[in-house]
Amino acid sequence: MNNQVHDCRFQLRLNLFSGFACRQFGLLVILCVLVVFPLFAQDAGPKFHIDTPAHAGMVRQILVTGDERFLLTGGVDRTIRVWDSKTGQQVQRWILPNEDDRIHALAISPDNKLLAVGGDLVGSGSDGAVLLLSLQTGRIVKTLTGIRARVSSLAFSLDGKNLAVGFGGARDISRSQVGDLANLITSAQEGSNAIENGVAIYGVADLRLIYSDPLSIGAVVSMVFNNAGNLAVATHEAKGYGRLAIYRKPGGNYERQAKADVVRHAGSGLVWRNDNKTILLGQDGEFGADTINEVAPAFHASREDISAVRFLSDGTPIAAFGTKHNGQGEIKALTDAKWHSSKSVIQIPDSNLEDMRFLSGGQIAYVTDNGTLAMLGADGQMLWRKTSGGISFQEKPDRLRVSGDGQWVGLRYQSADGFQELAFHLESGRFAAISSIKDWREPLVSRSGLALHAWQGTSVGTANGTYLPFRKDGERSLAATVHSSDQSFFYGTDAGRLYKATPSYVRNWRYTTSQSLMMWVRLLGSDVVALNLIEERGLIVVATSDGMLRLLRMRDGAVILTYYIQPGERKWLSIADTGHYEASVGGDNLGGWVLRQDSQQTAEFFPLSRFRDQFLLPGMTRHVLASNDPNQGVQRALAEWQPSPMGAVVVEQVAKQEPLIVPQKITPASELVEIESPKIDQVPPSIEIVSPGFETTLTGNQLSINVRVLTPKDAPLKGVFSRIVSSGQVTRGLHPGLTSVEQTLNLKLPPEDVEVHLVAENRWGSSLPKVIRVRYAGPVAAPIIKQRTLRILAIGVSDYDNPSYRLFLAAKDASDFGRLLSGQRGKLYDKVEIAMLTDKAADKSAIEKAFTNLKKQVRAEDTTFVFLAGHGVNDFKQGYYFMPREADIKRLSDTGVSFRDIRRTLAELPGRNLLFVDTCHAGNVIGSGATGLSQNNSSAINELASPENNIIVFASSSGDQAAIEKDDWGNGAFTKALLEGLQGRADFMKRGRISYKQLDAYVSDRVSDLTDGLQTPVTPVLLTVPDFPLVEVLSN
Repeated sequence: MNNQVHDCRFQLRLNLFSGFACRQFGLLVILCVLVVFPLFAQDAGPKFHIDTPAHAGMVRQILVTGDERFLLTGGVDRTIRVWDSKTGQQVQRWILPNEDDRIHALAISPDNKLLAVGGDLVGSGSDGAVLLLSLQTGRIVKTLTGIRARVSSLAFSLDGKNLAVGFGGARDISRSQVGDLANLITSAQEGSNAIENGVAIYGVADLRLIYSDPLSIGAVVSMVFNNAGNLAVATHEAKGYGRLAIYRKPGGNYERQAKADVVRHAGSGLVWRNDNKTILLGQDGEFGADTINEVAPAFHASREDISAVRFLSDGTPIAAFGTKHNGQGEIKALTDAKWHSSKSVIQIPDSNLEDMRFLSGGQIAYVTDNGTLAMLGADGQMLWRKTSGGISFQEKPDRLRVSGDGQWVGLRYQSADGFQELAFHLESGRFAAISSIKDWREPLVSRSGLALHAWQGTSVGTANGTYLPFRKDGERSLAATVHSSDQSFFYGTDAGRLYKATPSYVRNWRYTTSQSLMMWVRLLGSDVVALNLIEERGLIVVATSDGMLRLLRMRDGAVILTYYIQPGERKWLSIADTGHYEASVGGDNLGGWVLRQDSQQTAEFFPLSRFRDQFLLPGMTRHVLASNDPNQGVQRALAEWQPSPMGAVVVEQVAKQEPLIVPQKITPASELVEIESPKIDQVPPSIEIVSPGFETTLTGNQLSINVRVLTPKDAPLKGVFSRIVSSGQVTRGLHPGLTSVEQTLNLKLPPEDVEVHLVAENRWGSSLPKVIRVRYAGPVAAPIIKQRTLRILAIGVSDYDNPSYRLFLAAKDASDFGRLLSGQRGKLYDKVEIAMLTDKAADKSAIEKAFTNLKKQVRAEDTTFVFLAGHGVNDFKQGYYFMPREADIKRLSDTGVSFRDIRRTLAELPGRNLLFVDTCHAGNVIGSGATGLSQNNSSAINELASPENNIIVFASSSGDQAAIEKDDWGNGAFTKALLEGLQGRADFMKRGRISYKQLDAYVSDRVSDLTDGLQTPVTPVLLTVPDFPLVEVLSN
């Protein structure tokens, strides 16, 4: 691969104008400097990463910007996320550059320009680091190196000149520093190399050390400056003790004023009074700042950890903490050690709160140990809540169940109604009700001759009475299981390790390094929270706190498949060590490859969807499971899809065309487990917004945007296109490729709040959209009212020329859909224009002409619905095709309508565009013996729903599920649910309008009910497209 990129800096100038009309692009001459950068950082290849709607794993802290418009969180998944505090929408996500980075602490500078990030961050050599990022762009402004301990707390002084860094024990060992298993004995005998805890203060301008103090009790958990520049620091240790210290700088230099031991402190509640004379510390009470004497009673009403404290405007202290009650969560507010009026207890669906923040309007934002983020209103009602959507077995390892035949696993996940369970088929990716599988096996932890005790959440678990060995001091086992017939057992820990052992190994581990007694250890990177065995397949099922599910071979610990699953959304992906993958509809945007393209920038994430042509491999999961070997399985799947011209399978030739990654060598001394970095030689471009950042406010009529584009040297930039999304229209502008150092670009915006989306393209595809939120604060002109048109293209084929393809209700579905929506005329839309093509009228020529007409007709203020009902077939080499009435499966490219052509047409349309796809009808339209063909629509739907296309796709079914139709319904299940929803059943809030997210929710549940779970519609979520109304409530 050519590891060079063009760095093209150019400038977009956006002008506001009066009214909503968009004029032709004007001219603006600017300079583009071409610079060459390495595509990957030195010695670093692409690393696999899960990209979830919320954090995957623990989040320790939540921050609020000074204007309370945004919340910030950082987690052990190495992501920093910015959230709109009103809506909960994620408006920015940055990924730290090193795969071993774990975020434990954040701090915002008083001017809201800088974000300090700390935790277990990888610096140079064995040292750690603290990063200073631009809060607008995510760019790494400065790096504080030489950190030798975990950073557990950060705080800026109120003048922004100093940064306090609190330490919390030895850093976690990074995967790049993993030693062999023999070191387990050495480290256990010599003890840990923990760094002493303490606090240090640095100058922000030059990161020069100003002051340090090695506090000796516990980790620093809270720090806060007051407006006089004084610093309060609180520590806590596992035994429940802590220390409170005050630092002042009477002569310009910091010195410790006082310190005192405290007993009950835990959590992050620490705040100064406005007069700087006292400090409120969690549930320990209020203390004098000079001598740290208690001046007010502590909050003794609970033994739970207080997560948030502050002083009310009248000076009254208030504290809030999270607790559990009958397995559910509660937030309790206390004032002067009394329950706080009628909202003293707030029921929430979450427990194990890590941090909370009060907002000035009485709202409470909280975050949990599994990454859930939520906002409560002043009345205690839930305003919004965000979860990763992944599987969750924390504290419930027994719920990871396996079916008796080893084909299904039981998954536990969080929904809006609390925890739910669902069955997942490992081979096909199908979901089913947990009750539909009758023979479930829970993890076995004890049997005759082999018993594990006290293993859950402790460091003192035993196997047949002997303590379990750990590689790291303080490591705790979280999950365990034993084999039903041999002497082996397995346990996973909070250090991300999975151990295989036997009783004889446990008895002898302290006294020998003999390889014959050693089993194996694997480092998985996140807490191992649940285990089970599929003994008939020789596999271990491993769930980790980041939501991943892995299948490992028992004999050597080799990972054969890695899954990421969102049960509530019915999405999944599976990936092998070679980088080849399979995914459901919407699944291939859940994971991808992180590339470090610039040492001064956070890492760039490329979803798997950007590499479909290289690594998407239908059938891979089935073949890998059949062979218990990822390389063999991938080779067999490649051969199945790419036969030789003579029909013979040529595996060696396939391997030469697409070199496979050699799997990691498994030896007793090998510990690290990760998906190997594949050879990626078809990299799309990426865009960095240099200024103004992810949001800005306009008071005048002009906005300048500095943009940086990176693209591989062998894939020159084709161009950049913009999409302007306002309340009434969506405008698309195309800017030709950077062919010289000068470019002419001009965008025009309406005088209102808008979003500007920027996407770059090269020969390998498109970048992910970069979004700028523009708040308009200038003079508002009278709007120009433009006529809104709903354009409908409805296509349905039941009566095919080939009688064997015949369907019953597809044409009727299209007709009913168009007829119902014609009633929108004079309601939400001024005009409704319908193009209907059914049966004999729906030939290839007519369909292609209809799409061409859309390109001529659609305007920025229009909404376009395209409805397709009939057969669809996936040719792995050529893509997915809709079958018009004269289609011939033997001449698919000549007689079918390519979904790629449909995607290109819809992606280039202005306005808002929706595609309803009902093309997976039952029936052997392919025929027996066909090679390289299937009716699986997942890849086609995923390609259509890529974020840069701005197409909202409603798919009638997922994967290779059949779309079911019955005469007594009068329509197929999907269309029946659509029509019901549009007639008003999707109007859950009874507001008279139905948004696309409401319609999606109704259709998904209704189709599942109609078909007893055999058909599950999917609408991939586009984070760049906010919810908007589709129709006013309709009636027949």
